[in-house]
Amino acid sequence: MSSGVTKRDPAWEHGDPIDGNKNGSICKYCVRVIKSGGVTRLKYHLSGLDPGNNVQRCNSVSSEVKAFITTLLKNKQHQKEKKTHGMENIRAGLRGEVIGQVVDSDDDDDEDECDDDMGPEERRNFKQALRASKQSAWEREHLHKLPKRAQVSGTSGGAQMRRGASVRES
Repeated sequence: MSSGVTKRDPAWEHGDPIDGNKNGSICKYCVRVIKSGGVTRLKYHLSGLDPGNNVQRCNSVSSEVKAFITTLLKNKQHQKEKKTHGMENIRAGLRGEVIGQVVDSDDDDDEDECDDDMGPEERRNFKQALRASKQSAWEREHLHKLPKRAQVSGTSGGAQMRRGASVRES
C-alpha cells in the first residue's frame, strides 16, 4: 500500500492509491483511474465539485458519500480561509493596523500613560507613536540575532554603484 498519509484522510475509504504513483488514485465506485492530483482530485471526482472543471464526475457514487465528501471539501476551504484571515490579522498587527478586532492587546496599559485631556486625534497619534517605539525596541532587541546579510537592506550584496567621474554634469 502507500504511505501513512493515505490512512489519515477519510476520502481514501472511497478510493485506492495507485502502486508506484503516489499522486494517483482509483475510484472504488466507477473504477476510474485518476493519474495525478492525489486525494484532492479524488474528492473532486466523488463530489462533482471541481473548481477548475478538470475532473470527470463519478456517476456511480451514492448521494450519502457525495454529501460526505462535499462536507470534507467545504470544511477544508473554511479552515483555509480562517488561517488566511488569522495571518492577515497578525501582519496587520505588526504594521500597527486593526482589522476586525483589537490587535494591540496591551493598549490597556497605554491608557494609563495618556492624558485625560487629549483629543481623539492626539490620542491616536500618541498610540501610534507608542506602537512605533515598541516596534523599534523589538527590532533593536531581535535583529542582532539575524545574519548580517539579512539586516542589510537596499543592496544586493556588493558595494553600491556610484556614478563615474566621466559622466558629464548637465
